[in-house]
Amino acid sequence: MLDLRTIGKVYFLLQLLQGTVSNEWRAETPSDVTAQRGLCARITCHYHYPTSLDGNSRTGIWYNSEKQENHHIAFHSRDHSQEMQKFQSRTRLSGDLKDGDCSLVIDNITQEDEGPYYFRIEFDRRNRYNYLPVTWLRVSDFTDKPTILAAELVEGNSVNITCIFNTTCDGTSPTLTWVTPTDVPPSVSSSVTRWNNTLTYTSVLTMTPAPKHHGQSLTCRVRYPSVSSEQTFALTVQYVPQNFSITSTKSVNNSWVNMKEGIPTSILCSVQSFPASNLKWRHLGVTLNTTSSSNELWLVFPQVTPQQAGDYQCVAENKHGTAERTVTLTVEYVPQNLSITSPNNVNDSWVNIKEGISTSILCSVQSFPVSNLTWRHLGVTLNTKSSSNELRLEFPQVTPQQAGVYQCVAENEHGRAERAITLSVECWI
Repeated sequence: MLDLRTIGKVYFLLQLLQGTVSNEWRAETPSDVTAQRGLCARITCHYHYPTSLDGNSRTGIWYNSEKQENHHIAFHSRDHSQEMQKFQSRTRLSGDLKDGDCSLVIDNITQEDEGPYYFRIEFDRRNRYNYLPVTWLRVSDFTDKPTILAAELVEGNSVNITCIFNTTCDGTSPTLTWVTPTDVPPSVSSSVTRWNNTLTYTSVLTMTPAPKHHGQSLTCRVRYPSVSSEQTFALTVQYVPQNFSITSTKSVNNSWVNMKEGIPTSILCSVQSFPASNLKWRHLGVTLNTTSSSNELWLVFPQVTPQQAGDYQCVAENKHGTAERTVTLTVEYVPQNLSITSPNNVNDSWVNIKEGISTSILCSVQSFPVSNLTWRHLGVTLNTKSSSNELRLEFPQVTPQQAGVYQCVAENEHGRAERAITLSVECWI
């Protein structure tokens, strides 16, 4: 019969032996791993065993269970037929068992793959070990997106736009595709590079941007067998000012705008460009007003006058070039500044002519639209002219009977004006 001292020594030896065995059979594995659906899961694993077994053949087994259950084998290094059907052709080791690397990779992860996993090593009937505790695999939604590298886009200049996607999964290759404006011909090159455990998939789209592409979008899409994601890039195309537009509170007909005297109005010049243009209005070589980094500029007339009629230039400029457009301003007003001239002397409202001399008197006026003119004498209309701002009264051989007061009447749709002149005839003695 063993005494208490002997029992104590045996218990101590058992504890020492258990500690030694536990120290030799150990592994480093994470307590949990999260993988995105459709990608791969990597459970890192490095295992240790008694050095006396170095060089011996071995079998590595991963279980999708918390217990040693053969119908829950996720990976078997010698006999893949023992693997569960859902894992066949999807599981592998990323390292070599002889190097102590037991890391498991599961490709094309699904929600059903979520659960516990642990590794078991088998050398022979006596030397085999379950490395516990288990690692819990959790499955999340696929959230990784490709990245589009920004590039400066200038109209007419060919440019490369790059899309990259980084992953540590090398079992299933993703595909990168582009969604482009319909008039962009496809010109794409692809490549794959590796840096340590990271694979970089690259797709380069070559295009020649035009102003019409400004504001449109490019999309780079990454696709796996069961999941996909995408990144969208807004195109900002730099181009010279173009597509001038002239508008007004009054009617604008092509490059002409018509206004009435004394009416407040304004003219808007707008342009398309990127970056935005500096705009200015010019008239008779003089700059009237300007604005910086804006694609529109108003020209304001508090009360338009006939003197403001004429050509106005809207000039737009950005770092890529300059453009301009001319608009003609016409001002409608009543007849005014009526004047009477003659080859003979005209003194105020009187003209003196010698009998028998051939002469003429010219009546001219300022108005818009042009006036209808009429010469009248003693209540009788002598001659008229429509839509003209001048009318000549002819005297082939002036006689004393033609002396008297003559009226020139100018009239348009906005009003009328008239002026009288007295004709005196000198008789020969």
